[in-house]
Amino acid sequence: MTPTPQTSGSGSLAGEVAGQRIERHFVAFCRWLLQDPPAERTDAWIRIITGLEHPFGNFGVVTDAAGASEACAPLAELDVPSALIFLEDPGEEVGGALEALGYERGRNTPAMAIRIKDLGPAELPVECTFEEAGPKADAEFCRAFAEGYEIPLGVAELFGPAAAARAGAGVESTHFVAREGGRIVATSNVSVIDGVAGVYCVSTIPEARGRGLGAYVTTEPLRRAGERGLTTAILHSSEMGDPIYRRLGFSEHGQMALFVRMPG
Repeated sequence: MTPTPQTSGSGSLAGEVAGQRIERHFVAFCRWLLQDPPAERTDAWIRIITGLEHPFGNFGVVTDAAGASEACAPLAELDVPSALIFLEDPGEEVGGALEALGYERGRNTPAMAIRIKDLGPAELPVECTFEEAGPKADAEFCRAFAEGYEIPLGVAELFGPAAAARAGAGVESTHFVAREGGRIVATSNVSVIDGVAGVYCVSTIPEARGRGLGAYVTTEPLRRAGERGLTTAILHSSEMGDPIYRRLGFSEHGQMALFVRMPG
């Protein structure tokens, strides 16, 4: 991941957060959370194969491009969609080999960061409430996350409150939800690693979009983290979330590369 140059000054993130630090956070989060089957891990990659009909139901996170072939081999044999995520562009040779296996380049994923004190404003709609979600709310959380992020439920369950509870110590991880009429309409997670707050699992169900919920479930957990002394937040942006995060003040510090294979 190539860090985006940052200018110096009081509002700069230079010297505090760079692309490599965001990269380490993402890898540490995945290694902590994705420990049990269907997850597999080596020093060079993390892989999930669920057999579900979605690229993120069968994916690999490649932490060392030299391990791309090993990470990819069983994924390329599936008759269901699969994906490979690289922490930086793997180069023409690896990219060409993947394309020969039927993979196509997807949208690169911006790696973003902000000083928590610089977060822009976000308001919770008056008809909604906001709260932490523990393992007892796992089924509700995962259904809403799956619907909002448009992924299979089985994938969402890999990242829910119950999965975090099973992963155990090592990462301070908290799930959050916004509710309307008792129903979860937006989700998020903040996981603290090496003193940096990482934002994950941000989603809003389709019928609740356009009301600022995504911004609120991102900023409110970070404001709470700031009150406890944390200063820096990072995330990886989906295409839908990208304009929201930039409006809140997040800056880009590199990109992850995505390759997707859609058999048939």
